[in-house]
Formats: sequence, C-alpha cells, structure tokens
Amino acid sequence: MVDDRYEGFRKSYRWLFSLPSLWLVLLYNILLLLVAIFLGLLKGYELNSLLVALASIAIPFTVTFIIDRRVLTLKRLLGLYSIYLVFLFPVILLGKQLLLATIPFVLLSFLVFLAIARRTALASFLAAYLSTIYFLQHQFLLYVIIPVAVYITVAFPILYNINRRVKLVAGVGGLKYLRSFLRYTLAGEKKEVEECLSAAAVKKTVPIHVFELYSDGVLLGRIVVSGVHPGPLRTLGSSTLPEAILEKCHSALFLKAPAGHGENLALSRDVEKVAEKVCGETSRAEQTGSATLGVADGKLVRSISLRFSNGVSLCLLDPQVSMEDLPATLREEFEEDHVVVADLHNMIDDNFIQLPEDPQENPELHLDVKQTILESLRDVRAEGVLKAGLARVKYSDKLSVGKGGISCAVFSIDDKKLAIVSVDGNNMDPVFKALVNRELASGLDYLLLATTDTHVMTGLFQGVDYYPVGSLNKEQILRNIRDCLLEASQNLKECRVSYRVVPVNALFMDGSKLKGLSRVTRLNVRDGLLLAMLALLSLPILLLLL
Repeated sequence: MVDDRYEGFRKSYRWLFSLPSLWLVLLYNILLLLVAIFLGLLKGYELNSLLVALASIAIPFTVTFIIDRRVLTLKRLLGLYSIYLVFLFPVILLGKQLLLATIPFVLLSFLVFLAIARRTALASFLAAYLSTIYFLQHQFLLYVIIPVAVYITVAFPILYNINRRVKLVAGVGGLKYLRSFLRYTLAGEKKEVEECLSAAAVKKTVPIHVFELYSDGVLLGRIVVSGVHPGPLRTLGSSTLPEAILEKCHSALFLKAPAGHGENLALSRDVEKVAEKVCGETSRAEQTGSATLGVADGKLVRSISLRFSNGVSLCLLDPQVSMEDLPATLREEFEEDHVVVADLHNMIDDNFIQLPEDPQENPELHLDVKQTILESLRDVRAEGVLKAGLARVKYSDKLSVGKGGISCAVFSIDDKKLAIVSVDGNNMDPVFKALVNRELASGLDYLLLATTDTHVMTGLFQGVDYYPVGSLNKEQILRNIRDCLLEASQNLKECRVSYRVVPVNALFMDGSKLKGLSRVTRLNVRDGLLLAMLALLSLPILLLLL
C-alpha cells in the first residue's frame, strides 16, 4: 500500500531545476546569439533587423530585472533569453518576419512571470514589449497584439480554474499560492508562503514529550519525543525543529512521535519558542532511578519499551519493513495510558507502506502495530537500576544529514545494553541500516537507529524528494555513528529520570486540506503544462499562417 496522499506536491516540485553558473549561461547565450546573427546574415536579413529582433525581448527583460531583480535575476533572465534565441532559428531558416519569434516567447514568459514575478513586473514586461514593438517596428504591432490577446483570452478560464481549485480547498487563490511558494524557493521569501500555509491551518495543541536524565542532581541530557512533525520542507513550518532543539539543549536525543504533515507548524517563527520551552525549562516531577526493558517483534515493527517506576513508559518502534510516517492517532491512543511512542522512521524504499490515519481503513495493520507495542509493555528482558550516557557528533553533509548531526544514547539496565542513534535526516536507506547493525551491534544487546525526520533538505535537489540517510556518504556517516556510540558508552552513569510534557499550542497545517491541495496541485500542474504547450504551438501556427 504505497502512500500517494502528497504525490501532487512531490511531482510538482520535481519540475524545479537549477541553472548552471552565470558564466556558463552567458557563454551559451553568446554562442546562440552569434549563430543566430550568422544564420540571419546568411539568409539575407539586414543586421539592423536582427538587432531589432534581439532588442524586442532584451529591453522588456531589462525593465523586469530592474523591478524584480530578487527573483528575476540576471542568470534566470539569460536562461529564458536563450529559449528566445532558439525560437529565432526556425524563423530565420524559413525566411519569415523575425518578430514572429517574439510572440510564442512572450506567451511563455507571461506564464513564467505570472508564476514567479510581482504583478508590477508582469505588467511592466508586457507594456515594455508592446512599447518596444511600437517604437521599433510599429507596422507589426497589430500582428503582435492579436495572438497575444487570443492566447490570454483562451488562458483566462484555465487560469481562473487553477485559482479557484486551490481557493476552494485552502481559502487562498491558486496563483498566489504558486507564486508565494516559487518565490520562497527561488529567493527565500518566506512571509507570503507562510501566510498561505496559515490560511489552510488550524489551531490545536500537540505535545512534545521530554525525558530528562540526571546524575547526582546534574542534568545529563534529554530524550525528546516530538509530536510536532518536522515539515513541510526546507525552512518552512517546523522543518528546522530538530536542529533547533539539538542546538539549544545541553545534550539531547531527538525522536519523532507518530505524526504526519497534519502536525507541521504553519509558522517557522514558532520553532524557536518551542525549542526554548523544551530546553530552557526542567521538570519538577518525581524522578525515578529504575526501569524495565521489554521487547516484542511484529510483522511491521519491533517495539522496545523502557518502563519507568513513575508510571511512564517509552516505546521505541523500529520498522521492519519500508515505511513512512506512522499516524498521529497511534500516539494519541497510547498517550492516554502514559505510554510515549516514538517512530524511529528508519527504513524507506520505493515500495514503502503507510498506515492510514483512520484505523478502520486498514484495521489489520493498526492492530499488528498496537499488539506489538502492548506485548513489549508486558515483556521483561531486564529490570533494575538505570544507567545512561549521551553524546553528539556535529556532522552534516548538507545532502542527507542536517545540521543536527548524529546523537546517541546508551542505556544499561541490569546486564542489558540498549543503544539509540538518531541522525538528523529524513528516513534511512535499508541497506545502510543493515550495514550499521552488522558493523556496530557488537557489545550491545539492542541497537536502534532513528532519524529526526527533518524536512530541511526536502525539495532542495532537482528530481528527488530527498536523500535518505545512508544513500550518500555511507562510510563517513558510519564512522561518525561509531564515534558517537563510543563516546556515549564512555559517558555511561547511573541516573534518574523525570518526565514532562511540553504542550505546543499553535497553528498547525490541516492534514485534510493538505491532501486536498495535493490533489488539486496535480490538476493545476497538468493545466499549466497545457498552457505552456499552447504557447509553444503558437510558433508553428504563426509560421504556417504568416
């Protein structure tokens, strides 16, 4: 059962791409320019006509660069201009009027600027284009105005539908949503996109569970199990929550509870407030120095439980099959019985499964996970005084491991040792997971690997959602995990545990609206591609008619 709830988002941002360096783009334009001029002169065009055709787009682009240079950078405009130079080739080879090449390009630019530029830049581009044609070759103005007007007339109902679909779901027009997202992606402008996210958000309270470990009254560190999901992508919402907590806390291991994108914070400014509450306060609750270790294996997950004598339990769910986010309903169900569930989120490939949020949609899967948790809470593998040691390696490859680095906790109960490794990344390559267990499990009774599920690197790279931990730089990450475990083992001390809950009352993304947005995004991408194809097809149509 492959999850497709957010497939519309995934497929849409895979269309994003990066241009090469400015110098390469400039060189490419110069080469195309020289070829166009050479072909034009060879076909009998006057140099003045060629220069007018080149200026017809260069002048409007200069105007838009001045107005909106934050997004319409020189490199991006040169990248677009190279498309125009390519459009010139068939016009020159067929001996047609050179200004015909400007029409499909202006239509294409209209779509691009509609999606990424300020309205003033779009209006200025069209006005500058028509003015340039009027002053340089006014006799052809009508030939330009008619196809542009026809295209906009045809495009209007499609654009209206794109706008309407999103507004019905999220309360904000689709074009504004698209423009704000793309301007964030291209220029880091966060305010408008988070306003759009807030419009589709709901106010609610989501807990973060904090286990504090003390030795002789001194805080050793914290085990943080976050019900807040670290998404949706890059620095939006709560994507940076793991690194914020790991940087602010004295020493911490960050794990995520069962949660999905419906538990994303809508506003990134709330992240620092949450991190301060988690790390800037300490518990006044009863401390306990003993614990019971339990283990159970199910078809989908292995559950390892730590049951403390103060009545609170921590269940660590280790996926045994390729799996995405466990649903928040699982967390909520067990919280009522003072059981904190952590989704280690450590196994992903193309054939992953995902439990539905509603247990009734696939009761067998939910029942299997639930029974595994309950069995681990009944099981006794070790019981006695608790020892713990924590460590952190500050490492990031900026590809699959984020700024939070690698954190480790080693627990000893009676004669049993449990180690937990949390990597600041989004899920894990199954082959790498097996490699780490094979290489580093010696001397440990149980080794658990986890990821923080950070979405800082989601949507950052062309053509992929993200790189799971271990899909890149395997050996370096393995060495850092080894060093982290060694340091945590050396820090092992008898400790006492206190527990508190940090309630996060804020605007969270609405899961049902996000699913609706994903569905309409897929339709809107289709319609956008249709409009782009119509713009491109206008060139052969004009060449046939004129």
